[in-house]
Amino acid sequence: MFKKSLFLIAVIVCFLGNSCSHRANVPLPEVHLAIDSLQRDSLYSSREHKIYTQAVIFSSERDTLYDHLAEIHTRGNGTYFWSGGKYSFSLELEYGATLFNLPRTKDLVLISNSHDESYIRTVIAFELAHRIGIPAPEFTYVKLYFNEEYMGLYLMTNQIKVGRQNIDIADMNQTNKVLNRPPLSDYPQYIQKKPNETGYRKGWLLTNEPVDISGGYLLEYRRVSWAFERSKSGFVSDGGSSICVRAPKYASRNEINYIADYYNQMESALMSYDGINTKNGKHYSEYLDIPSFAKYYILHELLLNIDAGSHSTYMYKDSGDEAKFYAGPIWDFDSALKSATTGRFFDSTQEIFAAAPIGEQEELYNKGLFYYLCQHEDFMVEVQRTYREEIYPEVTVLLSGAFKDSLRNLLFEEAEQDRLRNPGITICDSYKDAFEIPFSFLSERSRFLYWLWCEANEDEIDISIVGLNDLLKRHYERDVHLYGKVSEGVLLPMVNQPSLSKDSTSILGWFSLDDDCFIPEDTKLHKSQTVTLRIVK
Repeated sequence: MFKKSLFLIAVIVCFLGNSCSHRANVPLPEVHLAIDSLQRDSLYSSREHKIYTQAVIFSSERDTLYDHLAEIHTRGNGTYFWSGGKYSFSLELEYGATLFNLPRTKDLVLISNSHDESYIRTVIAFELAHRIGIPAPEFTYVKLYFNEEYMGLYLMTNQIKVGRQNIDIADMNQTNKVLNRPPLSDYPQYIQKKPNETGYRKGWLLTNEPVDISGGYLLEYRRVSWAFERSKSGFVSDGGSSICVRAPKYASRNEINYIADYYNQMESALMSYDGINTKNGKHYSEYLDIPSFAKYYILHELLLNIDAGSHSTYMYKDSGDEAKFYAGPIWDFDSALKSATTGRFFDSTQEIFAAAPIGEQEELYNKGLFYYLCQHEDFMVEVQRTYREEIYPEVTVLLSGAFKDSLRNLLFEEAEQDRLRNPGITICDSYKDAFEIPFSFLSERSRFLYWLWCEANEDEIDISIVGLNDLLKRHYERDVHLYGKVSEGVLLPMVNQPSLSKDSTSILGWFSLDDDCFIPEDTKLHKSQTVTLRIVK
């Protein structure tokens, strides 16, 4: 699995032993690509269009770390990806290289952080994952140049993939390539049922298959149909979950059927009231590693990741019929921690989000992976223990100063330069304001979850919010509950007026459905009830 080294090794580690005056204006590593304006236009025209270019990568000390050919193409599924703004890229080097604290690799990702004006949300998630033992990419900040033109501040990471220095499980990608004449994409596809239909499976009719097809597999749980349709291999589970098989990328018919059947057995156990598969008597914990999934769920819930349970939710299984699914790696947290570009009506630290039922494309609410996990008492006991004993202490340390100070001194000047180059992503008046939001939100939310999971009792208030609560309703909306103490009451969150203004929407305000009364601003609710946000378009 991904190396569990801390973020503060690499570029930032050298700052921690010095005073703030010595940390200022330290240069970042640089990536220079020989791409002219015509090549750039073609690069931006399609996700599938690739450019071969000369790549030169410098360390912060200006040492040349790589000077060879590379292949680049745009990447990303976000709302702002095709808006003409700042793009993210996949970069494949001609030769493997060891860069900064990244494992030796040919496959790199340059994350634009176009959703994240603070530039640090994904870094906070990766850092916490490393600290608690959940697989996550290694990373470093770099400055990107096309033909010596500054393109912006980027986060460089290694690609999510199976390998000794990444997800360390049996590499069926490589085995399939050895056993069959390349390229594997030339083989006919295996299709069972219609796309997005329960029982749908897609793979490849490879000539030869491994003797052992029990693993390793890297799966991505997806609720967004267009993302699932682009995957080379995958299946729709009996419970209606869209699963992309990321490894092996070109999975054979037998490999797809094996992992789909195994997943269905796990899902059947997980969705049952007692956690037991009625056909074979197996408990869901015989399929899932509960400690790793508890950490994985907590991380999504703690950081209030908008994508939790909808996409970029990973799990992996090594070889062996008795091998379990393990959670990870984590990816795509640029819309977490109260990101201003998520399109939600409100942000509250007192919400249970990742485990909430979710509706997609105006359909009825569905109940995903995190929801079913949290219905089982043994899983929630592990969540409470893990949070109390392992994760909350790490969050407290992370918020204590050194980590935050290192990021501040590393990024302030570079972020301001990027804001000038890419003004379309700015919402806050200054980078200082944008930088503080994730840390402030994390501080409040971590304390709230400690109370809810480790201290709450019968005095808990449950405020159910019904009706439209997400401006991106064309994708999904979630069932929303806010929790608080009876003695302190629950203050309904302020509505994000700027987002509403773009939709020409006016706010009537919060109303209690118990008595159909208007709830004035700054009113604290001291008893459980159902409320709604009424708007006029």
